[in-house]
Amino acid sequence: MHELLMLAIDSTVFAVPTSYLVEVLPAVALSSMPHQPEFISGLMNLRGEVIAVHDMRKHAGLIAKEIEETDKIVVATDGKIKLGILVDKIDAVQRFKEEQLFAQSLSPRAFRIIELKDRNVHIKDLQDYLDD
Repeated sequence: MHELLMLAIDSTVFAVPTSYLVEVLPAVALSSMPHQPEFISGLMNLRGEVIAVHDMRKHAGLIAKEIEETDKIVVATDGKIKLGILVDKIDAVQRFKEEQLFAQSLSPRAFRIIELKDRNVHIKDLQDYLDD
């Protein structure tokens, strides 16, 4: 069984495995850092811990926009490092059986999976996620 947090950026649907989730927060003003990578929106202070917030729009090749009051930050960890993922909307946690994800992967409107690897955010197609 795969448990995924469903979220949206514009009209594009993504999912994060719940095994990465720490918490979901309302978007906040972020501090910039010198020479920050293009895909980093900035830094936030999470109860004394400074974490980098990734802009999923830039990771997914979508048009950038200013942070809005309704945006969310998904705080996630791979067990080594915490990071934030800036998204437009959080939907719900959904549970999928392997065959449901396989059927979904055949759709041209299939959602994509956000994974954490090597201290970074990676976007995978469902088929690649299932092959791992």
